[in-house]
Amino acid sequence: MPSVMTKRRAIAILIVALIAMMFLWPASASVRGHLAARIDVARGHYVLLTYGQPVEWLTTYTLLLREKYGVQSRAVAGCTASPWLRSYVDAYDGVMTAAAKRKFGRDIFKESMDQASGVTVNHS
Repeated sequence: MPSVMTKRRAIAILIVALIAMMFLWPASASVRGHLAARIDVARGHYVLLTYGQPVEWLTTYTLLLREKYGVQSRAVAGCTASPWLRSYVDAYDGVMTAAAKRKFGRDIFKESMDQASGVTVNHS
């Protein structure tokens, strides 16, 4: 049977591990975003994460991505996104946009943004 000291040591280790996780979890946001995007791409799921104040043409942009390319758009925060969430989203979207460029042979996000916002697009 474990001694009282062994139980106390186990509890102390658990407490230290939990405290360490509180600091390490936010710091690992970009790594987690990168990994999550790679997993989604490997599964064939193309998703663009967004945060911030939505622009007036966001609905059109989202529809273009979904209908023309099968890319989902998911708002994960409004105007006040934490630095850790922004880090996660930026890393995720970086992997996702690169993968979409490889798959479609061009920047579908810029094309769709230009089309949705009314900017003239030259495809030559």
